[in-house]
Amino acid sequence: MCWAEQQKGDAVGHRQRRKCRSARPNYRRHWICLKGFADVAAHLLKLGADKDLKGEYGNTPLHLACSSSSVDCVNLLLIEGASVKVLNEFGNTSLQMAADINIKKKLKAIAETGEIAKKALEAEEAAKRRAQLEAAEAARLAQEEIERKKKEEEATIKARRDAVAAEEKRIEEEDAIAEAARLAELERLEQERQEAERIAIEEKKRLKKEAKKKKKAAKDAKKGGGKKAGKKK
Repeated sequence: MCWAEQQKGDAVGHRQRRKCRSARPNYRRHWICLKGFADVAAHLLKLGADKDLKGEYGNTPLHLACSSSSVDCVNLLLIEGASVKVLNEFGNTSLQMAADINIKKKLKAIAETGEIAKKALEAEEAAKRRAQLEAAEAARLAQEEIERKKKEEEATIKARRDAVAAEEKRIEEEDAIAEAARLAELERLEQERQEAERIAIEEKKRLKKEAKKKKKAAKDAKKGGGKKAGKKK
């Protein structure tokens, strides 16, 4: 049984456990530390995993984490008290399997000073976590600021569009009013023209009638004068 599989519950994700089962024998034993999944390893340690459990060739999780230069897993195992003195079947300690210079320094410090180096490592990890949290918070604030500016820009653009639309509507309404006034004025002028034309026609008719009356009156007067002259003779 590998170090990951000895725990109760679903400590390793389905995808990771599938990889663990399908990997080579040495990988199956301590695949998590070999691959550097420190968060999963931390969860397993909280559940009571044996930090010095030997796998194939007598390698412990610390051996494999050192061999693959998985710094986070190495730090986690050292803080949790994993032994740096355990030998594998080839007589090698985790220090002898480490390739990374910084990891070697940490292993030597733990081997030489024990708790002092462990506390220094804990402080280093705590500072790293704080830096990560601060970076995450800064990224969150930066994203919020980007979103705020984006919303402000969208609001400004919307306000401009609304203002343009309102101005266009106002112009359209003014144009409609002006066109209605123009049509009303044309209609008034047309009515005045028609009225003037009607009055002119009526006046023409009246004058024509008056002319006829005058002509008839003159004719009648002429006839009347002729008759009077004949009687006198």
